[in-house]
Amino acid sequence: MAAFTKYMLLLLTLFVLSITLSNAIYFSGNVHVHITNDLQPGLNLTFHCKSGDNDLRERVLSHGQTFDFHFRKSVYRDDTLFYCSFAWNGAFHWFEIYNQLRDDDYCEELCDWKIREDGPRLMLNDGKIRFMAYEWKD
Repeated sequence: MAAFTKYMLLLLTLFVLSITLSNAIYFSGNVHVHITNDLQPGLNLTFHCKSGDNDLRERVLSHGQTFDFHFRKSVYRDDTLFYCSFAWNGAFHWFEIYNQLRDDDYCEELCDWKIREDGPRLMLNDGKIRFMAYEWKD
């Protein structure tokens, strides 16, 4: 009888663990990233974004155009990272467009970026027109 009880306790523990893990993955939430060309009118923005698992290919945005993508951030580690290279009119820069350690508090579900000549701007989604300015990584 004791062996049966231990076996049932093990099964129950595994069942509870699997439910906990699946809920953590399900409720981790998607993050949406918007990248808008906010360069001077007439300048196209060529960019290429990647993570360790995804390559979003090179793309071109005209002034005012926006590119959107989404992903599910890491549940157990704060290591989700997307980085992009940006080029226009002879300039070349790169930036971590999503860094979970940096951005988790500012853009829980939406990271709205405006790309400008002097650096990317994260538009804060708090009902006010505010942003955080960053410098290029190069």
